[in-house]
Amino acid sequence: MPDHSAISLPRLAAALVATLGLAIPPTTAALASSPATTPAALPWAVASQPTAGPLLDPDDPGVDATRLVAVPKTGVTTNQVLEQVKGKAQLLPSPSGVIEPADSASSVVVVATNEADSAKVANQMVRSGLYEAVDYEVMRYTHANRLPNDPFFAAGAPQAPFLYGLTSGPGGSHFDEAWLEGVDLDSSSNLVPMAWIDSGYILTHPEFGSNIEVGYDYGEGDTDVSPTPPDPDEDHGAMTLSVAAARADNGIGGLGGSWNARARLYKVATKTGSMPSSALAAAIRDAADRGIKVVNMSLGGPGTSSVETNAVRYAFERDVNLIASAGNSGDEMVDGVMNPVEYPAAFPEVISVGATDLDGKPCPWSTHNNMVDVAAAGEDVLVASDAFVGGYEVASGTSFSAPLVAAAVNLLLRQNPGLSPTQVKMILTETAMDVTSGVGKQGRDDYTGAGIVNARAAVEKAPTVPLMPTISSTHSAVTVAAGESVSLEVTASGYPMPQVSFDPGSPIPLGFSVTTQGNGIWQVAGSSTAPGVYETRLVANAAGRIQTLPLTITIVPGPAASFTFDLPAAMRNSTVLNPIAVARDAFGNVTTTATPVTYTYSINPGCRFKKGSKPSYRRCTVTAQTSAGVVAQRVIDVYDTSKFTKPKVVGKVKAGRKLKASIPKGWKHLTYQWYKNGKAIKGATARTYKLPKKVSAKAKYKVRVAIPSVTSKTSKQVKVRK
Repeated sequence: MPDHSAISLPRLAAALVATLGLAIPPTTAALASSPATTPAALPWAVASQPTAGPLLDPDDPGVDATRLVAVPKTGVTTNQVLEQVKGKAQLLPSPSGVIEPADSASSVVVVATNEADSAKVANQMVRSGLYEAVDYEVMRYTHANRLPNDPFFAAGAPQAPFLYGLTSGPGGSHFDEAWLEGVDLDSSSNLVPMAWIDSGYILTHPEFGSNIEVGYDYGEGDTDVSPTPPDPDEDHGAMTLSVAAARADNGIGGLGGSWNARARLYKVATKTGSMPSSALAAAIRDAADRGIKVVNMSLGGPGTSSVETNAVRYAFERDVNLIASAGNSGDEMVDGVMNPVEYPAAFPEVISVGATDLDGKPCPWSTHNNMVDVAAAGEDVLVASDAFVGGYEVASGTSFSAPLVAAAVNLLLRQNPGLSPTQVKMILTETAMDVTSGVGKQGRDDYTGAGIVNARAAVEKAPTVPLMPTISSTHSAVTVAAGESVSLEVTASGYPMPQVSFDPGSPIPLGFSVTTQGNGIWQVAGSSTAPGVYETRLVANAAGRIQTLPLTITIVPGPAASFTFDLPAAMRNSTVLNPIAVARDAFGNVTTTATPVTYTYSINPGCRFKKGSKPSYRRCTVTAQTSAGVVAQRVIDVYDTSKFTKPKVVGKVKAGRKLKASIPKGWKHLTYQWYKNGKAIKGATARTYKLPKKVSAKAKYKVRVAIPSVTSKTSKQVKVRK
């Protein structure tokens, strides 16, 4: 392994002098390298909201309303798509160049339609339920501002601009120091695969070696990723690629920030240089499917597409680190909007990169908003290009800032391959060098985000980051009585600090919750009304990295708070009273009591009958007592049924007349039911019953009188008279 300590500023400067005849300016004072505090407002783990329908409007800038792009759901075939758009639109070749059954999650289809019908077709496609996402085509463009071409690389301009982004000088990202932090720079087995999504590539430049892999041209549907005339961006892809992946230690010009890299190239530009969102989405998804973990996108444009949103989420959920340039419209009007928000950089899953100049100051033209995460060199950057004398040129733009961040991410993943995209973004923002001069301000700002990316500090931090959260508790099981409270301490840690909650898929006792106590301590607290055993789980979620902790919560009934009696509503006087008391807690749960319960049922003075006494009914009170006194009472009706005789029907049994049930005096709480020809008369439940005005002479009536819960007796039938 070569001595990388020698590959520092002096050696790199000498290489440039030998190759280009450049003069190296004196080293200026280094920018303060204390890491900036990452603000809580940074949307680390906030995911783009999934949507099936269009996020774009046909009148939005860059939108081609005659083309609809969609991601079919897994299992949907081309025939289904053709049938669904039949007569309304035409299915075009997909970005892969052929129409195949859309049974892959990476498929993107393109549908051509009339502009007047596009909204209707889009809505119909969404309603069909066949697609994960449907949107209008939108064109992206590169983020490059070239300086005038000149064999001497612009007289008066800085003479070593490429190096400034790599060294420890003003605004530098400290790559030269990062290379000394134990990263295995030359081992081909340790090269983290990157994906480059850009316009054309000219790969004959000696800076690109065998680790560069040709992917696919999704802009034109073939395997040729070289520029297609009259593409105005020519070899923009090669220029950005060189910032991260130019070969190191080969004695030619400069080197990429990742020292040595394995990159798969995707071309998404058409002949005119425009970049359809369908091509970008297809490239992102293909890179994710191939297990690529770093994707650089030095391109963008206004307006968010549901298909791009879908692709970004698809990649992010597969641990792909997405890096994009923020844009170059910070000081200009684009389609009537000043400093427009540009995608894909504005997606929360993407690391958005702003630009700084040679002195580490934010570039005024760099698109600035609260989505910008970090910044890197973006002005007067020396890039490899076959289009100019000597194979190099000087260029500016956030197009060249993003590759430096992609290179830093590449080095991070060599140190700790299991880092999640959220963890990578946190490391970059927490170790970034704050920018406090020019348009920037102390702390986070919209131009540079957390500050200039510091590759050395980030690479140092990467090995210390735990990949998975931890969670533990003082108890794995707890028992609590209904209505009583329990508190259980839970400790969790991770990077980022995980959120702890109950697993929504497991049973959770009513009234229980998890609250943070700070410093990685959570408290499970609450009470429940429902007895039972709850085999639940606590979940520590660190931005998608999850650990669970089994927890058994047993709820038993609480102390007896009340008693109820299992007694009939009424009883015969001769029946032996055997009341059964049921103890319940404050929530109505049947419970037990350690205190014996006794009963009195004399039942109250005067409630027992004497032989021959009348009336033969009493209302009596049953009382339950403990040593503490009366705990419950129940009122029941007591009857001497030996005195209860059959009722008689009295009154004239004629149409329109009233019939009455005759019973001995003193009986109370009786129920009545009248019958006609043996069938109960609906609603006839009073002591008297009035016959209809028209009634058949064959009708026969009777009444049944009942003592509730005790006995009933029925009168003889009486026949209607004419």
